[in-house]
Amino acid sequence: MAVAKKSGATAEPLFVSFERPQRKTLQIAIEGTPPGLLMHRFGHKAKAEMEDKQTKKATKGKEARDPEAEYEDCLYKLAKPNGTAYGFPARGFKAALISSASRFIKDFARQSPTLRGAIFIAGEAPLLPEDGLLVPIHGEWIKHRSTVRLAGKTCSLAYRPLFERWTAELFVTIDESVLSADQLYAMVERAGCSVGIGDGRIERSEMDHGGWVLVDAPPSGALAS
Repeated sequence: MAVAKKSGATAEPLFVSFERPQRKTLQIAIEGTPPGLLMHRFGHKAKAEMEDKQTKKATKGKEARDPEAEYEDCLYKLAKPNGTAYGFPARGFKAALISSASRFIKDFARQSPTLRGAIFIAGEAPLLPEDGLLVPIHGEWIKHRSTVRLAGKTCSLAYRPLFERWTAELFVTIDESVLSADQLYAMVERAGCSVGIGDGRIERSEMDHGGWVLVDAPPSGALAS
């Protein structure tokens, strides 16, 4: 494929290099680190309140809060019959991996689209379609209550589920013409210790939630082809 130049100039190739992707899928087991994974799904009630405010819709007086309902609304649920299977958005894990790699890539702004296109993290169907694909999270959650500051001024209470101990398996497909398997393991490991997922995650808070370590990972360099 070529692009013609004006004034009868010789055509130049459109692509510098363009080949079929070299796909490879890896199964990577991770285990959460203390203090755990703090979930905070943006629930239906919060979305409705935001929409009412932005559309200038008349609202009733502030209703009494229901902590139990808020805990449930913060959970990402898988489309399972019993309704007690949970997950976390695959896009959240991918964002953590990309963030961990961004510090080691020269001219990351330009290279970012290539890296993002070389990684796909599989997930399972969510109970609510707007949650997107979910990576199953294995573990029990407890009720976590903390004081938060809203808009830098008002203090309030946040009711969020906390998975103190959790595990997950990431099924990651990469394009090996862009990223090696060993580099992927490095991204996952660094993301677990310096980025994290969920509320109060390592990257954005001093709370250090949402971190993880690799489980039974191969030694560095062992996957080099």
